[in-house]
Amino acid sequence: MAGDKGYSYGRIRAWLRRHKIKAIIPQREDQRERGELAFDKDTYRRRSIIENCVGWLKECRRIGTRFEKLAVTSWA
Repeated sequence: MAGDKGYSYGRIRAWLRRHKIKAIIPQREDQRERGELAFDKDTYRRRSIIENCVGWLKECRRIGTRFEKLAVTSWA
């Protein structure tokens, strides 16, 4: 699971470990003093592909909502 620093909490990391999910989450600044956790930067950078795809789908809302198929917008 790749997430941004907002997901860097002990409870989330423990849940991921219990479910055998590898966490790719950078540490927040206030957590750095406790020790550095393993972090794969190359894998983390690849998550931008998914984020860009989701952002594009959000921009093109009518793909998911099919506005042109509503009775209100039809010409018939």
